[in-house]
Amino acid sequence: MEEREINLIDLLVDIMLHWRGILAFMLIAGIAMGGFSYVRSGRNSGTAVSSKGSDPKEEWEDEEAYREFLEEELTEPEKISVYSVLQSEKQYQDTLDYINNSVLMQADPQKVEKAELIFNVAAEDPGMTISLTNLYDALTTGTGFYEWLADKNDMSSFEVSELISVRRQSGILVIEGSEPEIVGKDTLKITILHADQKKCKALAASVIKYLDSQHDKLVQTVGEYEIELVDQIFSTVMDVSLTNQQNSYNNTALSLMSSIANAVEAFTDDQKALYYLMKGEDVEEREEDKKEEETSDSETETAEPKPVRPAAPSVSLKYVILGMFLAVFVYAFVLFCRYVFNGKLRATDNLGELYGISQLGLIPGEQEKKKFLGFVDRWILSLRDRNKRKFTAAEAMELAAAAVKISAGKNMLDTVYLIGCNLKEGALELCGQVKAKLEQENIQVQVLDNVLYNAETLEQLETAKGVVLVEKVGSTLYTEIAKELELLKRQEIRVLGGIVVE
Repeated sequence: MEEREINLIDLLVDIMLHWRGILAFMLIAGIAMGGFSYVRSGRNSGTAVSSKGSDPKEEWEDEEAYREFLEEELTEPEKISVYSVLQSEKQYQDTLDYINNSVLMQADPQKVEKAELIFNVAAEDPGMTISLTNLYDALTTGTGFYEWLADKNDMSSFEVSELISVRRQSGILVIEGSEPEIVGKDTLKITILHADQKKCKALAASVIKYLDSQHDKLVQTVGEYEIELVDQIFSTVMDVSLTNQQNSYNNTALSLMSSIANAVEAFTDDQKALYYLMKGEDVEEREEDKKEEETSDSETETAEPKPVRPAAPSVSLKYVILGMFLAVFVYAFVLFCRYVFNGKLRATDNLGELYGISQLGLIPGEQEKKKFLGFVDRWILSLRDRNKRKFTAAEAMELAAAAVKISAGKNMLDTVYLIGCNLKEGALELCGQVKAKLEQENIQVQVLDNVLYNAETLEQLETAKGVVLVEKVGSTLYTEIAKELELLKRQEIRVLGGIVVE
């Protein structure tokens, strides 16, 4: 016997022919998973904090215990989503505070008051000039400078730090011969921006006063030097960079606000409960406030909010589809295993390919026309039998009898034995029809059943010269056919071929 191979088309047809069982199993699995989702949603709606029912925090000793319960109920990605929204809210609030409190954010970029103070720093030693300029650069960008100006102008040091900028420029280095020489004085430029002209000028005066006070102190430490206010310019300008800065902060705030709103809207009940709990807000009060905001401004009466029933448990379509998909997979896997490990003859098997004997005929079984939606089964079978001639059982029997007659004639036999195992469910009836047909042609036929298991039947093979195997699809085992062939070979009985009966 040759090794059997899996026919993918035959396997697919075998699975598709069980479509009724697959649909039934899908329905059962879908109902089961739907019931599971219903129970799960009912449990969640009964425990989650929601404005649609009573506050479940009353069932817990404190908020900390309730928070721990919610964190255990939520998955890690769900908790991360809540924490991410809380962090985004903090960032949004910080951005909003800066926009509302910053002088520059409140200023009109088309009309910005600007003061420019230019100082020259000079000493007898060029190296000392550079050092002094570095020192003044450090002084005018330090915390002490901002706090001094803030105290004198009734402002915060934060406001001062964003209104003032400092830029320095050293003298020109000239190399004559082997000795380098610095030509010119070091320049210190201080720029002040403000939305109010008076405050801008007041800040400029304070800067000049501060530098004068520092000059008196530094002379005692580093020696004589000069710091001279070369020019001071006050003007109203349009600041493009300030426009871009304001737009950037406003867009950031709007983007954060939109992402926060969308994320909270997509939260589950448990996520909302944890979210409002960590914010220190009550979910029920929050939802009621939201409803009040959505009411029309024309309503003047403040009626007490109507109580809403708790959210009813619902069936999740996702679980139903998942259950049906798994049902198809499991059912198909079982059919695949049954197909692979099935040791019985199939309708698509060819005796010539498996055992090296001629297949004299394939007798189709009677189709159950009264079966529910039987046309679907016939269409599926047509996929397997495509490009093949269709014969009725009677026509196939006539062809098989003719093939047996021809084979017997070529081997000069006037008696043929039809043998097999488990000749039932139409196989014996077929053998009777073939026998009647051949006896009309003066060929004697003997029908022997269960030759492997019946001693009396086996003894009748003693006088046999030629036999035809008659095997039943789904009943005869491959090993039984192999044993029959081995028996006939041992008894030196010629095998004319085989007939397969569906």
